[in-house]
Amino acid sequence: MRKIDITQLKNWAVKHLKHGSQLRDVILLEDDIMLPEEYLAKMKTWLNLYNIENNN
Repeated sequence: MRKIDITQLKNWAVKHLKHGSQLRDVILLEDDIMLPEEYLAKMKTWLNLYNIENNN
């Protein structure tokens, strides 16, 4: 079964998102490896958090 490694996403979050960012915290709490279905489901939440944080 195929899995997705989000280590690069976590590295991006540390580099580009401010300390205290909810999106940063949520991404960093995730397991490094997840199923594609999990990744796609979580991506919607991550994008919503990103939009909330960048529209304020």
